[in-house]
Amino acid sequence: MGTTTILDIIGAMIIGGILITTLFRANENAISNNYNFVYELGTQYQLVSIAQQIERDFKRLGYCANPDLVPDPTTTIRLADTSSISFLLDFNLDGVVDSVRYFIGPKSEASATKNPNDRYLYRIINGNSSGALKFLVTTFRLNYFDALGNPIASPVAVRGTIAYMEISVAVESPDAFNLQFSTAFWRQLRLASRNLSNR
Repeated sequence: MGTTTILDIIGAMIIGGILITTLFRANENAISNNYNFVYELGTQYQLVSIAQQIERDFKRLGYCANPDLVPDPTTTIRLADTSSISFLLDFNLDGVVDSVRYFIGPKSEASATKNPNDRYLYRIINGNSSGALKFLVTTFRLNYFDALGNPIASPVAVRGTIAYMEISVAVESPDAFNLQFSTAFWRQLRLASRNLSNR
């Protein structure tokens, strides 16, 4: 009778231990899923806002409410390489030509975040750096193509040959869970502004 009771107690302890371990694992999985969902949602939301801003600016590239102010579309793009671009557009749709510059900064500028891959993507209008927009990204890359779809080497020397662009942007969460950062990636293939083709 005494050994049966001891065996019952040991069996109950083993079963209880298994149940507690299972509960801890289920709780850890729930916490992990919750963090991943929150980080992925935040990362995707950030990427959507960056992509919308880029598309809005790039699709108006070379546009001016007063077309006489941009008579030669081949001069619309002022600078073009893999990590920066500068171009003309009518930012406020008021008939005044503005310049917009996108470029990516060094990783050292974003050292306040826990993600070592973070960098700032800057958007500066008319050279006014005090009013610049800054987006946290891990990748910002531009590729250029001519009217036949052939790639153009960067930096582009003859910017009037650019007919299409490929834009790639990646964003990671500023914090990691279990040493993993949530990642979201956007690529606009062959973005073309109507104003570049009006030649």
